[in-house]
Amino acid sequence: MEITSTTSAATQSATVNKKEEASRGLGQDAFMKILIAQLRNQNPLEPMKDADFIAQMAQFTSLEQLTSLNKTMTSYTERMNGKSMADYAEMIGKQISWKVPDTDTTESGIIQSIIQEEGKYFAQLQNSDQRIALDTVYLLESAPATETNQ
Repeated sequence: MEITSTTSAATQSATVNKKEEASRGLGQDAFMKILIAQLRNQNPLEPMKDADFIAQMAQFTSLEQLTSLNKTMTSYTERMNGKSMADYAEMIGKQISWKVPDTDTTESGIIQSIIQEEGKYFAQLQNSDQRIALDTVYLLESAPATETNQ
């Protein structure tokens, strides 16, 4: 009787709607097939213990969460082009030169702060409201000495 209820529970959990199956992916599907095969082929005199079943489910859940975290971090890294705010922090206080878009002119200024908007990084210049896209910067150098930064 106990074996029948376990097999019945496994059959019920294996019959999920197609939308859930598609979102769970191959990993969950393969795990469920293996689990059902284990339950069907177990020795009726020595059925799978509840603790073993729960341990397998916990291991699978942990693996699933790690896989999801890995996908999220990969997506985040790709979206940020592998850069973070800390990668640009050393630019603060340095002088940059950049090409002005749609012209052949260049300008320069000293970076006051780094700003991130919509996955893109900008340099906020000292004593200015001007923001410069860091992908237009072609030169980074020490700021010239002045009375305030000596």
